[in-house]
Amino acid sequence: MRGNHFHLRRREAIVIVHNAEWSLHWDEGEHTPAQHLQFTGAGARLILVDPEASHAVRNDGTQPISLVALSSEVYDPAESVVRKVT
Repeated sequence: MRGNHFHLRRREAIVIVHNAEWSLHWDEGEHTPAQHLQFTGAGARLILVDPEASHAVRNDGTQPISLVALSSEVYDPAESVVRKVT
């Protein structure tokens, strides 16, 4: 599991390259329901995450997946807040 947090200010672009099963979990802000999508097979996905939207990526298969995250601001650990969506 990677994630289960949101960012107060920054936007994030996440690229997932996969050869097996994985799932994306997210909400659209505080007091909104958690949602999820499952993916199978080989491919790549681009996920755009807005501030205050909690997000998590889970590898549900036996093959590794690759994840690269790009941020709109310099990393600041105080700006990431835990909120589970899984």
